[in-house]
Amino acid sequence: MGEELFNAKGLVILEKGYLDVYKYDKWTGSYLPDFKVGQKINPNEVIMKTGTTTAPKFISESELIGLMDKHGIGTDATIHEHIKTIIDRNYTIRMGNLFKPTLIGTSLIKAYENLNIPIYMPYIRSQMEKDMKEVSEGKRNKVNYIN
Repeated sequence: MGEELFNAKGLVILEKGYLDVYKYDKWTGSYLPDFKVGQKINPNEVIMKTGTTTAPKFISESELIGLMDKHGIGTDATIHEHIKTIIDRNYTIRMGNLFKPTLIGTSLIKAYENLNIPIYMPYIRSQMEKDMKEVSEGKRNKVNYIN
C-alpha cells in the first residue's frame, strides 16, 4: 500500500482430509484466501491498532525435551543430564514445570549474538553430537576431522 509492503500469514486448506469425517477436531489459526505469488489486493479497510508486545511464554520440560529430540540433542539417557547442567550453571531456573531463563543465561546468548558466534544455536550442538558419535564408532578421528 503506497510504498509500504505487508505480509500475511495463515492457512490455505486445500483438502480437509480426515476432518471431513472426524468432526471433533478442527483447524485452528487464521485462514487466507488462495492468493497467488505477486498478486495485488485492494483491502476494503485499513485499521491502525495500538498494542504492546508480550514476552514469549516460558518453555515446559516436555516442550524442551521435544525440541531437543527434534534437533538431535541428547539421547533418552542424556537429555535429563543436559537439562540438569543448564540449571546447575544457572542459565535457567525451574518454575514448576516451566523453565525461566536467568540474567546470566540471556546475557550469555546476547554476548554470543553480538560476537557473531552461533554456539548457542541447536544445530551446533546437534552436529557436535553427531561428530562425537562417529568418533565413538571409529568413523572419525583427529586426522579425518581436520580434512
